Amino acid sequence: MGSVANTGYAVTVFLATLQLQQVRGLSAILSGTVFLAPAVMVACSGPIGAWLSGRMRATGVMALAGVVAPPRPARNPPTTSSCASAAP
Repeated sequence: MGSVANTGYAVTVFLATLQLQQVRGLSAILSGTVFLAPAVMVACSGPIGAWLSGRMRATGVMALAGVVAPPRPARNPPTTSSCASAAP
């Protein structure tokens, strides 16, 4: 199961960097820099999770990870269609 999660993470980062380069026009260096902080956090969370799993139950480690994780930014609100705002 862990290899599936790692593969999914790698594919997500790869596709996101392609999107940043081809759609948003960022350079390869800047696209890679965008993922520097998350990569450092992932690299640090492995040993911390292993250390915690020896001291807590697995459900406690997962609950702690959910509490510590930063909130996701809000997406743009959906726009109303022109048909919905048209006068009858």
